[in-house]
Amino acid sequence: MNRLLFTASLALFLQLSSVANAHFVWVVQNGETVQVQFSESAQSLEPELLKNVSTASVWSIVSGTQGGVKFLEIPLTLSEASLSGMMDPKSNAVVLSHNYGVVTKGDSTFLLKYLAKQHVSPLPGQWSAINDAEHLPLE
Repeated sequence: MNRLLFTASLALFLQLSSVANAHFVWVVQNGETVQVQFSESAQSLEPELLKNVSTASVWSIVSGTQGGVKFLEIPLTLSEASLSGMMDPKSNAVVLSHNYGVVTKGDSTFLLKYLAKQHVSPLPGQWSAINDAEHLPLE
């Protein structure tokens, strides 16, 4: 009985110790308002962490009449509960880029850069690549 209890406890401990938490930048567009979220998932809000990404660059992408695209910068406003801005009503997508900084985890040191994109249309058939390495290099 003690051996079974020990084995079960050890298995539970090993499962719990392997959990890794990471925060991501999420861009949420609602009408003409863009909200930036910094949390582990798109559903959980952690407004106390928004100061860590308050210097993010956010652009509204508008298709040009000649087939090109324009990047219109969206100024963000930080409050206690949100980091948000207003986008152009003709936008097709919203793009975010943020250099978080140099981070050390264990023996590794690296530059952490967040990139995010949200299309205005919920229909995947209407999504298209931005094809702009300056604003979204890993697309």
